[in-house]
Amino acid sequence: MTTTASKRKIYSSLLLAAVTVLLVAQSGAGFVLLLLFWPLFIWASYSAYIILFVPEGRTNQLIRVMIWVVAVALMVGIHHLRYVTTRQNADAIVATIHRYAVTHGKYPATLDEVGINRQQLRDKLGWSGYYCETGTPRFFYKGTYLPFESYHYDFSQNVWKHRSD
Repeated sequence: MTTTASKRKIYSSLLLAAVTVLLVAQSGAGFVLLLLFWPLFIWASYSAYIILFVPEGRTNQLIRVMIWVVAVALMVGIHHLRYVTTRQNADAIVATIHRYAVTHGKYPATLDEVGINRQQLRDKLGWSGYYCETGTPRFFYKGTYLPFESYHYDFSQNVWKHRSD
């Protein structure tokens, strides 16, 4: 394979991996990683063959494999970081709600009563909400991996419950 063709394959892998990271790293697009599994598995098997049995293509294919390893690690890392950060922010809000309930003997009717306005809530959690009807609080936020998942806090059991709608 000529050097120009080798560079072209590396650049095309780099460009495709970068576009994939930009698209799949979006909130709610984590499920696409599962859709990418089989195509990447088949390509990785082909790459292993090239690396093991085609000496003149070994270096080029190793570089392309490493590009995709870094891309997948980046996508998984971004989704995990978003999940952990969002959960920590949600836990902090739940703790604030609990402190208010202990201090005032009831749950707040709105988050404004604990000093959190809608914009702050959106900045910390994205699509989320809190309401309290007949003294029963409801707090939820949109999941970070799937487009139609959410987490709801059960104040009676002090646990998060996952819902995939």
